[in-house]
Amino acid sequence: ARPAPTGSTRPSAGTLRRELGILTTAFNHAGREKLIDKNVIPYVPLPESPAAKDRWLTRSEAEAFLVAANGRTKLFISIALETASRKTAILRLMWPQIDLDRRLINFNPPGRVQTKKRRISCPISDALYPVLVEAQSVKSSEYVLGSIKSIRTGFDAACRRAGLEGVSPHVLRHTWATWMRRYAGLDTKGLMGTGAWKDHKSASRYEHVVVS
Repeated sequence: ARPAPTGSTRPSAGTLRRELGILTTAFNHAGREKLIDKNVIPYVPLPESPAAKDRWLTRSEAEAFLVAANGRTKLFISIALETASRKTAILRLMWPQIDLDRRLINFNPPGRVQTKKRRISCPISDALYPVLVEAQSVKSSEYVLGSIKSIRTGFDAACRRAGLEGVSPHVLRHTWATWMRRYAGLDTKGLMGTGAWKDHKSASRYEHVVVS
């Protein structure tokens, strides 16, 4: 392989695996649609999956993060920390999916087929309830966050202001699970019972968390 130019950064194994996976999917789709001959579709080996990241926010970090955030970014962080839902599910969340009377959020809207990245129904916690009530009182769109555009710019800016490193939207999902394991005492079976993790392998990554 050609060496990387001086001063450039090689992509991580996770990035390579994701991009090559997209390429493979595109090849297979083209083959199914008979846009290319299936016999000429190349085999694209994927790098090994990188080890799961162990980053999660402490309570004080989460508080600082929320103070540093504003607008739809702050609302996104609040929902993610209290429901363990993935970024896309939150970005596409619409007000009809939220039942404030029953204090329930249905992240899988009617008509959507469940995928491996399951979207579940979550109770609205005491911490999240007033946040959603306020957001609904000033809503200007059918989407809870106002639109489905990316929150990454605001998210990264809030990280910088809060002095946080190594934090991505997915870290908030790990944070929820870690808090449930550490502070609520949920074991692997308990995490699976929430519906956010459907298999033992996914939920067992938090077994090392010391309950205190």
